Amino acid sequence: MMAVDVAAENGTLRLGTPHLLFATPFLSDREGAFTVTPDGKRFLLNVATGSGGKPLTLITNWGAELKK
Repeated sequence: MMAVDVAAENGTLRLGTPHLLFATPFLSDREGAFTVTPDGKRFLLNVATGSGGKPLTLITNWGAELKK
């Protein structure tokens, strides 16, 4: 993830040299691949973590099951 410092002086926009914010395995420009928090302090990246993780089990209608 790269950043560029931006400054406005006397009606002129000045752009700094791009610099690396952090390295990431994220290599896609697809929509939804990353977002920035409203305060601009954090990034959320949608990246694959590799294999070997535990499977996810989604339980739907669990509230009805509790009532039984």
